[in-house]
Amino acid sequence: MPRLIMTSRRNSDKNRHAMNTIVHLIAQCCWMNIHIVAPHGIVFEIRIAEGYGARWSKDGNKFIGFLEPYMEDGHLKGWKH
Repeated sequence: MPRLIMTSRRNSDKNRHAMNTIVHLIAQCCWMNIHIVAPHGIVFEIRIAEGYGARWSKDGNKFIGFLEPYMEDGHLKGWKH
């Protein structure tokens, strides 16, 4: 599920693409967890087998963002794959 380039600048297209991505992540989810992540505090996170995922506030009311696969020493490398 590599990043796809958005050619449209319309918010409706961006929102539709984001929702389709979330639906895919939920349908293919093989891992979910609740844990603490600074600066968000307690979060709910899901991931698919390829490592991509999404994160929400613990109550599910706030979407925090999409996640890329884990990377060894990612923080030290600045998360550049």
